[in-house]
Amino acid sequence: MDESVIGVKTGFTDEAGHCLVSAARRDGVTLICVTLDDPNDWQDHLTLYDTCFAQLESVEIDAQTWQMPVVGAQEQEISVGMDQGLTIGTTDGTAPELDYVLETMPFLYAPVETG
Repeated sequence: MDESVIGVKTGFTDEAGHCLVSAARRDGVTLICVTLDDPNDWQDHLTLYDTCFAQLESVEIDAQTWQMPVVGAQEQEISVGMDQGLTIGTTDGTAPELDYVLETMPFLYAPVETG
């Protein structure tokens, strides 16, 4: 029903009734919609996506890299990081201040493989 929808899952429980979860991606931004016990769930998801995407502007965030110590290699450090940048949706077109956390051991052992 909408080319931007990238996945859906339906379900039912006695407490929640008919449930619908869907995701849509437009201009690099992905939104997820969840409705519970909604008799018009499919149309409501489409309406919510149109409404919400209309309020967003896509903003590109550059990929980040960090230097990591390496044990047993010719080089003392290697560069590790994101394969690509991020695209996020904002209401004012301004990229937010992001804090990154690199969760890894304090150093790497050679050989280190890409990926």
